[in-house]
Amino acid sequence: MVIKNPCVLCKKFIAKTHRALRCDICSGLVHIKCNNVTPSSYHRYMDNKNDPSITVKDNWYCISCINSQLPFGLLNNNQFYINSKGILSESTLENMNFSLSHADKKIVKQISNIIVENTDPTNAENFCKYYELDNFVKSSFIPESNLSILHLNIASLQFHFDSLLVLLNVLEFSFDCIAITETKININAHPTKDLNIPGYHFYSTPTEASKGGTLVYVSDILISKPRKDIEIYKPKDLESTFIEIVVPRGKNIIIGCIYKHHGIDINEFTELLTHTLDKTNKEKKICCIAGDFNINLLKLNENKQIEEYFDALTNNNFMPLITLPTRITSKTKTLIDNIIFNNFTPGIKSGNINVSISDHVPQFAIIPLSNKFFTHKKQEIFVRNFKDIDKPLLLNTLKAELLASTNTDVSDIDRDLSNLLESTDRTVQQLFPLKKVSKRQLKLKSKPWITNAILKAIQLRDKTYSKLKNSTDIPRKEALQIDLRDKKSNVKTMLRASKK
Repeated sequence: MVIKNPCVLCKKFIAKTHRALRCDICSGLVHIKCNNVTPSSYHRYMDNKNDPSITVKDNWYCISCINSQLPFGLLNNNQFYINSKGILSESTLENMNFSLSHADKKIVKQISNIIVENTDPTNAENFCKYYELDNFVKSSFIPESNLSILHLNIASLQFHFDSLLVLLNVLEFSFDCIAITETKININAHPTKDLNIPGYHFYSTPTEASKGGTLVYVSDILISKPRKDIEIYKPKDLESTFIEIVVPRGKNIIIGCIYKHHGIDINEFTELLTHTLDKTNKEKKICCIAGDFNINLLKLNENKQIEEYFDALTNNNFMPLITLPTRITSKTKTLIDNIIFNNFTPGIKSGNINVSISDHVPQFAIIPLSNKFFTHKKQEIFVRNFKDIDKPLLLNTLKAELLASTNTDVSDIDRDLSNLLESTDRTVQQLFPLKKVSKRQLKLKSKPWITNAILKAIQLRDKTYSKLKNSTDIPRKEALQIDLRDKKSNVKTMLRASKK
């Protein structure tokens, strides 16, 4: 039964005996109780409305319309916090595992159980999850004494570089290493864009194909060196970048990034990878390899080659840290991107971050290390604020300092100059003390072109991306795909315009 002219707020029938007011914006009727209107206010408004002698009538607006007109009116406290950071506020991917097929759920559980049972049985609930941006930020992961790595198949680093910078800014976490696959940096063409990220240096392996290419950003607070001797490469089929983090008075750490093209046979790739894993094991060093392996682990029980690949990893003491699909389209869900690791310790945090930069979601791993010598140097920057200078106070303070330090009996030009410099320094210290710059202020200084409008556009893009992933209606999927394409284009246009 359809209710005619229901209450805008409670959606229930409004009888003639009910006290209700009509909103001057939406023209809908609202129970005064639903809108928290007191009886006295109701009668006062009705008297104003019905009095013919009053020419200027009072306007009345319902709560729904008032909230819709305010920038954050429809947000609860949690959503307001998230949006104030320029972060997506609506979570839809966290229940993604429920939209997987029964077979996919089974294999995800199987892989997770194999890893957890052989590494850290107490970490079953925290091992590999989907994270919305706000969930990641609120998790407050600690970088100190942890090895942290982020991987993303970016589908052209030059094209999506600005989006990567925005992502790193919003995550509010400084990763030790950022592994990028499918950079599309060609061996015969130098990048036309500056690909340096403030606070990082990078190592890159270009591709001879139209796709592919790998790159690893390493934090400047870590000492690193290239490891070309363990890289695997096959023209137009396979690229990799390997580096070694130097740990003073401790075992060094090997970081790798691999991109496997679709053309190379799984068995051939497994053989090449096994050779590298053997080398790292002989060196008895911690090794973490991230990449797009283009081997769908969800088919582990259906494909003999994939089963042999997985066995090759585990036989060399390597385990995947990602167990949930990393590439999700309107028709398929595949687990082809991963981070593999050979030295399991309790408390590993890993997962996929729900962000629409390319058609792959980013993966991350934060790994506690028992090596007490793997520590991060704290970068602290201090600045003085010279804005709004009080000139009379400045002159009087400087004058007082000069008088206190000046010897009027004997004049000496060298000593007078020294007194002037010392007095000026004391004045500056007194009126403009050094203040520590926060991490957020540093990020804004390094990327001032990331505006609130850009962050808002990214929110809308990622919200559409989440809806597309969870939609089961084909016409709606097609409409969302078009909408997502338009929103991606809008973000890129805004980023380019802001950086000019």
